[in-house]
Amino acid sequence: MRWTQSLLGMSVVLALAWGLAWAGDPVPMFGDYKTLTPLVPLKRGAFKIAENESPRPQDRLYLNYNFYNNVKRDLTTGTEDVHRETIGVEKTVLGDASIGERLPFFQGIDGNDFEVGDLSFVLKYAPIHNRETGNALSLGLVVTVPTGPIPNRFVARENRNVHPALFQPFVGYLWNQGDLFLHAFHSIMVPTDSDDVTMLFNDIAVGYWLYRGKGEQLLTGVIPTFEVHVNTPLNHRPPGDLQVYRDIVNLTAGAHLEFKRRYLLGIALATPVTNPRPFDFEVIANFNYRF
Repeated sequence: MRWTQSLLGMSVVLALAWGLAWAGDPVPMFGDYKTLTPLVPLKRGAFKIAENESPRPQDRLYLNYNFYNNVKRDLTTGTEDVHRETIGVEKTVLGDASIGERLPFFQGIDGNDFEVGDLSFVLKYAPIHNRETGNALSLGLVVTVPTGPIPNRFVARENRNVHPALFQPFVGYLWNQGDLFLHAFHSIMVPTDSDDVTMLFNDIAVGYWLYRGKGEQLLTGVIPTFEVHVNTPLNHRPPGDLQVYRDIVNLTAGAHLEFKRRYLLGIALATPVTNPRPFDFEVIANFNYRF
């Protein structure tokens, strides 16, 4: 919890120092995400708001790829490598709002070659949206519906699977100062079944436009980014709970390349820094097409 409190305080202070310089079209966060025990939050889908997302509404199509190395299935059993792909779309509505969808696919879970995860809908509204500076404050909701065939877990005492819908209200903000920018999301994921976990997410990233192309150049941007992701379970915590979830802090570092001011290609590496580690490392790649 101290990680969460420190990160929240730092990001709020930085957000109050509102910038004066526009940094171009928004660059999304890479994200992280895997929590320990059980494997389900990974299997369920790309529901976390900070995965390949910006606080600013925008028009785009995108594709994510995540490779998780040595994913820990739980506190006692073995590991496996998991691949996840996500296709998504975001469309602005009335300029300051957007709607979006995400659909994930998996390979490697329980020995299966291919699985479809749960579909998520993203609703975003920016009551503060300065198009000259690029600064924004947004509010929104992610709704994840149990459309996929993969259950959360099995509750033996009730002879049933847990696979609820998820509601994730969030607040996000983007601050630009010259070539430097900071963006963050704070959200809480609430399931419709109390046997599932309620999670608090605090995600903050700092990026820098290392290079900006001019005119009709092919390469128009090189943007390295460093991110901190704090995932805090608010229930089903040890000791005494058989369905154990742990605090997980992941660090992500990578860079985006912008082409023709319309295409973004990014690659990053994420690793947990808290124990027990839910995976050894994660490779993240994404592609965004702005339209």
